[in-house]
Amino acid sequence: MFLIKLQAIPALFLMLGLVPLGDSVRAEKRGKDGEFITKAGKYTLYDGQLTIKVARQEGGTIRWSVLKAFKDDRNTKMEDTVKEPPVREKSPWFILPASADAVWIYDGDKGMMVLEYSTPGGVAGSSSTYGSLPSGWNDLLKKHPPQILLERLPPALRPPGKGDT
Repeated sequence: MFLIKLQAIPALFLMLGLVPLGDSVRAEKRGKDGEFITKAGKYTLYDGQLTIKVARQEGGTIRWSVLKAFKDDRNTKMEDTVKEPPVREKSPWFILPASADAVWIYDGDKGMMVLEYSTPGGVAGSSSTYGSLPSGWNDLLKKHPPQILLERLPPALRPPGKGDT
C-alpha cells in the first residue's frame, strides 16, 4: 500500500505542476518591459537594467524597491525605495516601468511618484518627483506621464483634460 502524509500532498501537486505558483512564492519573474506590475515578486526588465522587487509585509502592506544598473564605465547601481507612506496591499496600486530610465509608482490612494535615471556628464544619478493627486500634477506633468498610466488612474485623480479616451 502506498501512503502519502497529508502535509506532502501540496508539495507533490506543486512538483507535478498541478498547482499554479502564487504570489507568495519567491521566484524571479521575467517582467515585460513597459507593462504594469501589480503583484509581489522580483521583476527583471530592460535587459537587466532595472530590477523591481515587490514584497508583502505584515499588516497588509506592500514594499517595493527599484534597482537601476547603469551602463556606464563603473557599472554603477542605485536602489530606490520609500518607507512611508506604505502601500496597502488591497489598494489599486501599480508600478509602471515606462523605460529603463523612468519608473512610475502609484500608491493606490493619492500618491504618485516618478523615478528617473540618467548619466549627465558621465555620472550616474537619479531623481524623484512626488505628487499628491489630483493637486500634485503640476510637477508630474513636466515628466511626461505615459497615456496608459493616465488611463489606469481613477478619473477623479487624472489631470484635467488628460487620460480621457
